[in-house]
Amino acid sequence: MPSFDLYKKLYGGKTQGQIRKIDSDLIMTATWDEDINSKIGYFYSQEYDDQFDVENDLHPEQSETKIPIEVKFFEVEYNSLSKDEVGQHIMFKPQFNYKDTIPYYEDLFARLSSALFPDGLYVDLPDSEGIYHRWLCVGQYRRYANQFPTYIVLPCNFKARWIHNNKKFESWGVLRSQSSYNSGIWTDYILSSPENQKILWLPFNKWSSTIFYDQRMAISQDRETPVVWSCSKVEDKNVNGIARYTWKQDKWNEHNDYKEYDDDGNLVGIWCDFFKENIPPEKPDEPTTSIYSIITYSGNNANVRINGSYKKLTVKFYDDEGEIECRVGSWKFTVNDADVSALIETVTPTEDESLSSNQIKIKFTGDDSYIGKNLVVSYISENDIESSVTLNLLGL
Repeated sequence: MPSFDLYKKLYGGKTQGQIRKIDSDLIMTATWDEDINSKIGYFYSQEYDDQFDVENDLHPEQSETKIPIEVKFFEVEYNSLSKDEVGQHIMFKPQFNYKDTIPYYEDLFARLSSALFPDGLYVDLPDSEGIYHRWLCVGQYRRYANQFPTYIVLPCNFKARWIHNNKKFESWGVLRSQSSYNSGIWTDYILSSPENQKILWLPFNKWSSTIFYDQRMAISQDRETPVVWSCSKVEDKNVNGIARYTWKQDKWNEHNDYKEYDDDGNLVGIWCDFFKENIPPEKPDEPTTSIYSIITYSGNNANVRINGSYKKLTVKFYDDEGEIECRVGSWKFTVNDADVSALIETVTPTEDESLSSNQIKIKFTGDDSYIGKNLVVSYISENDIESSVTLNLLGL
């Protein structure tokens, strides 16, 4: 039976509700790896998709830009022939801030569209045979859950292709049927338009933001006369991180639209309004090279025992091509935004030859009042490239 002193170290100053929450998190973490729903998902945005041209059978473990994160993958609905392919839920490991592992999320999503992590990101998830497929994070199912929030993911089943300002754009998205929306197209007794609609979900970014009303897109197989659709509704405000577009049926224009084939006669893409300006469209500008860093830790969890053993941290830098040389910088340690560097014992590469130049060992030497709090470790390089990781402070 644990002593009263040990109990105070673990739960001192906590309410009964807080204690039960801590215990639930510890149980969930301890049983995580044995759960059949436990998976490794690879998260990324379109800017960092180095397997963009692959439709199925992805190999994210070979990627240099996709970031692995432990998740649980739940099947909450079952598919049927009468409806679209259903979405599923994912859940992150408790007591870990996974947002810190994707340093560009704040700039690409949170500031641009007030999105909440991980909305707008792609995630590669394995099926029952271990084959990875591309999914899109579209919303938080239990955003205000006190314990274990889950997030909705939809399977990407369509690569959208369109032309804007004489440039070709592509983006992976989720195409679904829509029957509850009236496109508002005027109809009389002489003329009428088809009332079938599709809805397309895309991450809200600099590519998808070029789609607007009356944008035409081919949503069709390789047939003599492809089926064309026109955008009739744009929603990008209430669905943070995601842009939703409703499409009504349109007609193929053989003078402006174009089916593109490769040298072997295989269909590459169908482009609407390809010849509208009598000038072949260009590819969009390549994204500018960006540099970011990621901090990882040793061990199977993010726990640090107060006055316990050392925890090894590693910082790595990346650009659009993959890992690059580590930048010179400094480490920073905070708890509740307060500097606690004085409570950190460090071992540097000059003191331990087994450490690389981008590694450090740390030990937290504070008192028991820090139990249950989060230690945020940051690395700031010379060019103000900053990354951080959150560690959980526990008693011995």
